Order: sequence, then structure tokens, then C-alpha cells
Amino acid sequence: MQRGELRRILLDSLPVGAVRWGHKVSGVRALGEGRHEVAFADGTTLTTSLLVGADGAWSRVRPLLSDAAPEYVGRSFIETHLFDGDTRHPASAKAVGGGSLFALAPDKGIQAHRESSGTLHTYMAFSKPQEWLAVSISPIPPRQSRGSHASSTTGHRSSPH
Repeated sequence: MQRGELRRILLDSLPVGAVRWGHKVSGVRALGEGRHEVAFADGTTLTTSLLVGADGAWSRVRPLLSDAAPEYVGRSFIETHLFDGDTRHPASAKAVGGGSLFALAPDKGIQAHRESSGTLHTYMAFSKPQEWLAVSISPIPPRQSRGSHASSTTGHRSSPH
């Protein structure tokens, strides 16, 4: 089952209003007897008897359960979605085929799989120091970024046009 389908099933099973979309959690504190207060960046709060910590690597919920904190271990992934793969990205679609593609090398790789919607879900993996991320990955136009990332995976710099 694909992640998006599982997410939809789980969300559809909840009562309307159970998920607070567009709210950034700024803090969580235990109130006792299984209840928690959740504070949001906009200053609002709520009290709940069920708290699910699905808020990512820098979770505000995790400290209630563990002292563990995220730590960069030298591996980064860039995730992309190539929508309408067969039509808009035929060469990539051919490379992925009917299932998955793994092109792995020391300290780098490309993984891709075909989703039921025809989207090609891809990941580029790099073993780089954390500082590399700050200067090498930025929100730039796709045509320009394609050349930049290609140089990181192949050792060549392709033309951005």
C-alpha cells in the first residue's frame, strides 16, 4: 500500500475536526491521566486525551516519550515526484519500468518507483557533510536544479537549458 493511500484511509477514519490542518505545534505538555495540552504557534491551545506524534523529525511530541533527538548521520535524500510519468517523462518512465529502479554507487544513488497514479516517485541519495546541504540544495527553478543535482550524482554538469 502506498503512503498516500494509507494516509487517506487513516484520515477518513477520524471524526471531522480531529486533525488541525495549518497549525504549527509550538509545544506539548502532559496534564496527567492521559491528557495533554497542545500549544500552537498562533497562540491557541487544545486539550486532548489522544495525542499522535506524527510531526516529523523535530517532533514536539517526542520529548514526552524520549530524550532522543535527531542527529545528522551524513546521508541526505532529495525526494521528487514526476507526475504523469509516461507522458511527461517518457525516458524516466522507461528506466523505472513497471516497478522500481535502483541505481546505487558508493556515497550516492537514485531510487525510483512507479505509483498507481502514474507518478514516478524518486529519491536522490547523497553522503555529504551537513554544511553541503546549506549551500548545495536550494529552492531554484527545476531546469536549473536538474543540472546542479546531475553534477552531484554523475560528476558532470549538464546545461540548465
